[in-house]
Amino acid sequence: SHQFTSLFQVHILHHYWLDEGATVFDQIDDTQLKEQRLLRYNVQNILEIIPTAETTHLLRQYGARCIQTGCGFLVTAPDSTIVESDAVFSFYILIKDPSFLIYTPLTLQPQKLHQITNPFTGEKYVFKSGVFAFSNLHVEDNGGINYLTTKYASTGSGPYQAESIVKHNGIIYQANSDTTEEPPHSDWQEIGPLGTSPVFMQQKDIPLIESSPEWTGAPARGIKMQPDTPTDVYAVIRIERLGNGAPFGLYDNNNKAASPKFEIRFRNRMSFREERNARTGLSISISTQAHGLTFFKNSEPGSFKPSTQNIHTELTSSEEIKRVISITYR
Repeated sequence: SHQFTSLFQVHILHHYWLDEGATVFDQIDDTQLKEQRLLRYNVQNILEIIPTAETTHLLRQYGARCIQTGCGFLVTAPDSTIVESDAVFSFYILIKDPSFLIYTPLTLQPQKLHQITNPFTGEKYVFKSGVFAFSNLHVEDNGGINYLTTKYASTGSGPYQAESIVKHNGIIYQANSDTTEEPPHSDWQEIGPLGTSPVFMQQKDIPLIESSPEWTGAPARGIKMQPDTPTDVYAVIRIERLGNGAPFGLYDNNNKAASPKFEIRFRNRMSFREERNARTGLSISISTQAHGLTFFKNSEPGSFKPSTQNIHTELTSSEEIKRVISITYR
């Protein structure tokens, strides 16, 4: 029987399910609590991870396996296997949990399908806007963790959509609203220092679609759909073999499996808390700061914890997002 070696693994961690109220998972002091939380965490209840048709064929060709785990998935292959230099392992991510779009940021803009006809050949292409793409060609190594995400945008790249993440003077900020302002400003909230905070997936992980006369009218960012791409695809993951010894590649200089481990981090949605009178429905107060939606504990102690069912966006007169609000009744 074959001995199997890990080619790579991907953890997909969502902070809604991991944070302890206002305490970010990574900063929980109690080691035992952190271990328990990861053991109970199961991304398979939140997202569905499906190898593409091409990758299914590739796995079969190498006698490799894609094994789903509570934190994500890993791909293993028999010890004797040497993957060809141009091999790419790709996966589709679909949403399983109906509340995912409520407690996950960067979901305020709907993902949309666009059918484009090539004016020269009449061939039809389908694109989907807003689809995230994670790849080992774009990795942020922070604190010894290999995050599958592009570099954060620096300030000066506005205007910004609500929930965009940028860095400024070594600090990470997230926009509370659609804004032209630069942080630090009341339109932004501070996430924390770049070196000690997890690196969250963000707006730049939606890839630019190369403009071409063949597909005029395609969305600016998203993906070109393949024949096997599910219409409800939310994100894609591409792990390339890369050359021996390449950073974040699958093999070291001696052609031995490097078994890299990658992470994708979803931040939990932040919202302003509005308290309303349960009898009259009238507003009593709105918090001055946004607080995270969390499964464990309340990120704003002393207030009622909002349900994921009572979240809405407040718009300006010009239909821009002013802020995300979660409502509690007392």
